[in-house]
Amino acid sequence: MLPRDTGNYLAFQFGGGPGAYWVMLALAAICVLINVAILNAPLGYYLRTIRDNEKAAQAIGVNILRYKIAGCRKKRGPGGVPGPTGVMRATLFHNPASVRS
Repeated sequence: MLPRDTGNYLAFQFGGGPGAYWVMLALAAICVLINVAILNAPLGYYLRTIRDNEKAAQAIGVNILRYKIAGCRKKRGPGGVPGPTGVMRATLFHNPASVRS
């Protein structure tokens, strides 16, 4: 017997399809806001400088290795949130209404 969807967000039960849609949309919006904040911070300016001309960035004193590593570390987290969350919801709970016999 499948568990009943009670709308418990901590258990990845979002109250059916519409609830899951809004949760995933909110997570995606949060990730976009985090990425925009990073791009407008000094780290974002350094990363764009390195992208445009690495030698010129090094000439003005940007530590290229440091900011490349920092950029990879900061940007990998927000982009990976919505996908695994959807997979966890799909594997932990199956909506009985969506199963057809």
